[in-house]
Parts: sequence; structure tokens; C-alpha cells
Amino acid sequence: MPWGEPYEAAAPAEAPWPGRLAERSADLWPAVVLREPAPVRVLDEEGRPVTVDGRAGVSARPALVVVRGREERVAGWTGPWPAVEYWWDQSLARRRARFQMVVDGGRALLLTVEGGAWYLEAGYD
Repeated sequence: MPWGEPYEAAAPAEAPWPGRLAERSADLWPAVVLREPAPVRVLDEEGRPVTVDGRAGVSARPALVVVRGREERVAGWTGPWPAVEYWWDQSLARRRARFQMVVDGGRALLLTVEGGAWYLEAGYD
């Protein structure tokens, strides 16, 4: 918005965030957070690995998440949310992206991708 222009909020402050369930008053937090992220594979419809480039571009729509050898079909997804951490210290610097994916059956997963590798970090019930 240009400086000096009047600001009109798109929605009232008490309105739910976009994509948030209006009937739920509490924020949704993961029910299970893994101590150590578990490696997973995320594949497209053709069975190819889904990748995320440096500009947060996703190579294809995620279709399957393979968790401990078990395939879960992706019913819906959102992301990526890129994060660049400790950019000022190369010994600690990290670049990764987070996704939320809902698999058939309604279970939601919090996944991250870093250096081309995918990880399961948490699950929502």
C-alpha cells in the first residue's frame, strides 16, 4: 500500500485467519511432535520425488507421502513456508521449507524439506 493512503482492513481483527476453521476458537497445535524428525518421501502422481527450489517453487503437486515404507495418499496440502535460519553464521545456517499435508483418513502431517530431503516433524489428530 502506498505511503499516506488510507488503510482499510480486508477483514475485522476478530475474523479468523484465512484457511482457519471459524468454528474452532483455539489454535490448532500438533498432537504429536517427534523428538527426531523421521525421514519420509514425498512423491508426485508419476512417482517422482517432489522438490522445492531456492525460490520456494514446488516441482509438482504432492500425491503420496511414504512414511516408514507405508504409502499415504495426499488429500490436501499447503505450503511451502520457507525459513532461512542463522543466515549471518554459515556454521549454523539452514534453509528449509515447511508443509502441512492431509492424508486420506483425515490425518494431518507437518513436513519439512531441507537439502532435498523430506522429514515428518509432527502430526495433528
